[in-house]
Amino acid sequence: MRGVKATAIAACAAGQVSEDSYGQVGDEDHGAVWVLDGATGLGDKNYIAGAYSDAAWYAQELSKGLVEFSLTATTPEEVFTLAIQQAAAAWQAQVSENNLPRYVLPSAAGIWLRWHGGMLEAVSLGDCRAWHVGSGGELTQLGLLDENPNDEWLATQITQHQATGIAAQGMRAAVIDVLRTARSRMNQPNGYWIFSIHPETAQHLHVKRLPLVPGHLVLCSDGLFRWVDIYRQGSAANFVQASIQNIQDVLARVRELENGDLDCKTYPRLKNHDDATGLVLSVS
Repeated sequence: MRGVKATAIAACAAGQVSEDSYGQVGDEDHGAVWVLDGATGLGDKNYIAGAYSDAAWYAQELSKGLVEFSLTATTPEEVFTLAIQQAAAAWQAQVSENNLPRYVLPSAAGIWLRWHGGMLEAVSLGDCRAWHVGSGGELTQLGLLDENPNDEWLATQITQHQATGIAAQGMRAAVIDVLRTARSRMNQPNGYWIFSIHPETAQHLHVKRLPLVPGHLVLCSDGLFRWVDIYRQGSAANFVQASIQNIQDVLARVRELENGDLDCKTYPRLKNHDDATGLVLSVS
């Protein structure tokens, strides 16, 4: 029987509170682990009273559901139906406004792994990522993507606005309408699927199942994957190997590059700093 054990965690908030969330339940023989990345709010206010942000609240709320249902529900679709229903009920209990624009609803990207009986299940939506690395170095992508095409598009938009004299502090206002239009397409038939308060999302998961073999598992939010897709320190394979060797060093390098480019001109991006989370687990 294969055993899975967490060996390293790197997590650092960009602000006072991280809008990322991560968790693990179970044991080496039967367990689950996940990373969630709450989408930064695009509304004019927060709707959850007392929360640092609706995004942080939602990432934590969905994580609670995964703690409760990851090992008791049979299929990934059932796990996420129940977890999303619970988060949606919590939202509706605290938010009295009806017919809110879809772009203000809380959402999160996420990657979730579950192991049992020598098999591994992987679920992903959005740009959180995970890989399995075999003992011989074979790399298997478990998430939906390695690079987010929206990052290149957004970088182009930011570069164009910078050329007109808009500074980093004013960039959000310059692109907010485009961002709101894009997010209004979430969980729509002609849009994209992401974790939010719509239980039907569970029928649109990206699911992968494969035998669990010795090696390592690496999970991360997009804030840590900036090492690859914004700062170009290496390939996804390089990132995975560097994370296995010392994921804290990977995080430190991301923060070093961010702090060295506070005006976001060398590496065009909307947020100077982003919440960053990464996990490394060994498979024996």
